Amino acid sequence: MEITTPNETLGVILSKNGKAYEVSLENDSSILKGESNSVNVDWEIGTHGRCPSEVVTKVHVESYELKKASWSIYNYVLYFKANKSGEYYFEDASGDVYKVSVSFTSYKHKLSFDSKNPSIKKITYVEY
Repeated sequence: MEITTPNETLGVILSKNGKAYEVSLENDSSILKGESNSVNVDWEIGTHGRCPSEVVTKVHVESYELKKASWSIYNYVLYFKANKSGEYYFEDASGDVYKVSVSFTSYKHKLSFDSKNPSIKKITYVEY
């Protein structure tokens, strides 16, 4: 797939609990088979920053921003920068899980979703 715009929606899918969510790529100029690792995090709405070394080492997420969406059909958005291709599973505080497949590590990824408790509590990484 050729990326022709800075922001491109990759698709709308259903979470484990059957709620729709959206995955897209966003250009970020500033800036794995069988392996599976998980790490607990405590990302609240309105937080952002670089991830601790344990998160980067175990699940390859370098930075994130979790916030209330301003112009979307979804209420929340998670931006994250991953340094390795693979499947990323983000579990929120309600226990719902959202999967994002990452192929392009030169992009910041965007996950738009709805949740009754949107804080991100766990990240699991599975290498392609």
